[in-house]
Amino acid sequence: MTRIPNPDPNALYREETIADPRVGSIRRMIPITPDGLPDPARHERYIGEITIMTPVGALPLSFEIPATTLSEAIAGFSAAAEKQLERMQDELRRLELEQSSLLAKQALVGGNLGAPSLSGGSGPIPGSRGGSGLIIP
Repeated sequence: MTRIPNPDPNALYREETIADPRVGSIRRMIPITPDGLPDPARHERYIGEITIMTPVGALPLSFEIPATTLSEAIAGFSAAAEKQLERMQDELRRLELEQSSLLAKQALVGGNLGAPSLSGGSGPIPGSRGGSGLIIP
């Protein structure tokens, strides 16, 4: 039994890349039939790609551009990129809040998060009142 399916013959695209090295690229997804001929029953799709520099390195970002022509995709590139960047930032904030909340809850209930104590074992620092040893700003 294979776990990797074959491509869907009714969902094939030929891909062209249009690039501005200063900004990013647009992948033009042209629908085709299983014979490789253009499929007029489906619409072209446009996928923008940029690389964002972060404190921990480069982060590739891809996003769909709502457009029906390449010129519309070029004109809508920046707005679609900004929208995707905002979604990514919102998701990162949500994940940070979840992580902070989890750590705060564990610290409040006295969980040690598996941190070793000064005595070499797991548990509270000798002479302390327990807790995880976390400092929550």
